[in-house]
Amino acid sequence: MATLTSNPIVGTARISSGCAGLDIVMSGGLPKGHLYLLEGEPGSGKTTLALQFVLEGQRNGEKVLYVTLSESRQDLEIAARSHGLSLEGSASIPAADSFAERFHDRQALHGPAAG
Repeated sequence: MATLTSNPIVGTARISSGCAGLDIVMSGGLPKGHLYLLEGEPGSGKTTLALQFVLEGQRNGEKVLYVTLSESRQDLEIAARSHGLSLEGSASIPAADSFAERFHDRQALHGPAAG
């Protein structure tokens, strides 16, 4: 496996992103012990990358938490299956769908920030 010649954070424990190529670019993975937020345009791969990361953590016996404000459990299962992944054995909180509705209602109520 190829590695980069310089590691900007020498000695920092790393965890796999679940994507071998990204782990190479990230000098062995993501720094351990942090929270990560993915944002981007629809269809940019946020859910796919997040599912890869979460499932890799589960395979390695790590505790993982995936929070989404816009996708139901069923949406995530469909996305996972489309990439040959499975969420079997993963727990979910059913209230996430109602939380998303409240979040989006509040966003609509306040509207965009004035510029």
